[in-house]
Amino acid sequence: FLSADVARGDGQDYSTFLIFKLETDEVVAEYKGKPTPDIFANLLAQTGKEFGDCMVVVENNSVGWAVLN
Repeated sequence: FLSADVARGDGQDYSTFLIFKLETDEVVAEYKGKPTPDIFANLLAQTGKEFGDCMVVVENNSVGWAVLN
């Protein structure tokens, strides 16, 4: 599964995500960057598909809502 933390894309905060392999609890990929929420949403969708249509879990507060939409 892919777990994402969303930032606005400016300032000192970063948007990040980790991809976990559930069978082994291993982190198999990670990302840290400053994309805008709309670009981050596309990145999550594309990356989730590349890693076997994994479940994408996004925080659902503040700017996280923009990514979820």
